[in-house]
Amino acid sequence: MKQKILPIIGIALLVSPAMARETVVNGKLGVGLDFWERTYDKEDSLASEGTLTDADEGDKQQYGIWPEVSIISEGIKDSYSLRYAPVFKYDDVTSDNEVDHYLDLSGERFISRHWSVMLDNNFQQTDDPSSSTGDTESQEVSTSEELTRDQGRQRYWINDLRLQTDYTFGEENSVGGGYGFKVLRNDSDDSSYREYDRHNIFATFAYRYSQAIRSSILLDYVKGLYDDTIDAETEKPVSEDLDEYRATLRFDYLHGPADSFPFVYNFVGVKYDNELQRDSYAHELTVGWEQDFDSRTHLTIGGGPTYVNGEGVKGEWDYNVYLDFTRDFAHSSFNLFMEKKYDTSNFSGSSTDAGFKDTYKAKALYNHQLTQGLSGDVFAIYRWESNLDPQGDTLTEAVASANATSEESIGDITYDKNIYEIGVGLNYDFLRYYNAKLRYSYYMSDGELDSDQYNDHRILFTLSASADLWRW
Repeated sequence: MKQKILPIIGIALLVSPAMARETVVNGKLGVGLDFWERTYDKEDSLASEGTLTDADEGDKQQYGIWPEVSIISEGIKDSYSLRYAPVFKYDDVTSDNEVDHYLDLSGERFISRHWSVMLDNNFQQTDDPSSSTGDTESQEVSTSEELTRDQGRQRYWINDLRLQTDYTFGEENSVGGGYGFKVLRNDSDDSSYREYDRHNIFATFAYRYSQAIRSSILLDYVKGLYDDTIDAETEKPVSEDLDEYRATLRFDYLHGPADSFPFVYNFVGVKYDNELQRDSYAHELTVGWEQDFDSRTHLTIGGGPTYVNGEGVKGEWDYNVYLDFTRDFAHSSFNLFMEKKYDTSNFSGSSTDAGFKDTYKAKALYNHQLTQGLSGDVFAIYRWESNLDPQGDTLTEAVASANATSEESIGDITYDKNIYEIGVGLNYDFLRYYNAKLRYSYYMSDGELDSDQYNDHRILFTLSASADLWRW
């Protein structure tokens, strides 16, 4: 499991005739500054425990330079793309030199008019937990993190492969499925992410019964493979592997060209190989409304009951809700998103804050085109997480906070965390080939453990030049 997997994948698909194909090779050269400062609320307490050895631990002041090449080839029946960017960095805080790597490969082939096959592979090797999209220049504004930020700036590498096929028939009818394989590995002796192999098999089906009614089904299975741990008492290996199951059944009633009413049933469950973690599942029933008030204003809203249960405890009734509002203006746009649901969190790289969670997320995003080449955005994010099956130190803290030693119902003993994030960014395109980006973000974690009470300041500046090198 410790062997590094090479992220080079050949896309063995037929190529269309050269006369019907266009290929573009683009080159880019960029420089940047990444300033990251972390401050813990209780640094003295963490230092006395030996958890924090230096007040500057985790801080970064990195200067980077990178070349980037991308190739896009499009034909009548297929398209391919490749992007590679090595980022050479020097850290002024630690005096370390590092090289990040970003490699994206994708291909799509239409076997026939109705049948298509797609393959995507994304590889990245970095110390940035917020660059899960492989973007070397900017942070994605997202209500969720692919990797936990609790470990700070530790080096890792991820390879994410996805193969999918779809077949369409009739009007708006389709059937499809695919396979995904994702790997997380630590890339230094100081890194402490929870490594895994993630296998994913999924199937989709969509069918429109009439002009007013359509339906869709999603089935999803995930197998998570982890290193075994050693039981302290028996000194025997304990399996950390797990199985996740998801199913979504959706019916849409199209009341008119501008509004519809979705009825959705969603199931999510997780089963662990060991007996320390509790098997859990949730059933959600949601009724919603989607409305286009005009060409610039869109609203999606819904909610309903949720039943959540776990092995060895009583189940509980709760609720789920979501809201997505978008308003476009002449030179700007505003989006407001809110969601409350139950879901698993087993692939964040955290060994203690994994499991079945009750989550609430809210995000507000405003974009404005100031001039033809200058644009800006500002965002605010709030996320609340309640782990229904905490482990390790989080379990000890949850038991103390709940003033209880046993659970009768799921949710009696939980580990809660609040996360706040705000940011602002500017993007400037000038002189045809050049681009400058400046972004500031503030991230605050407010958990019950001292190690989960911290805030991060980040300033990211990049300057790049890009141009098409060849086209044929």
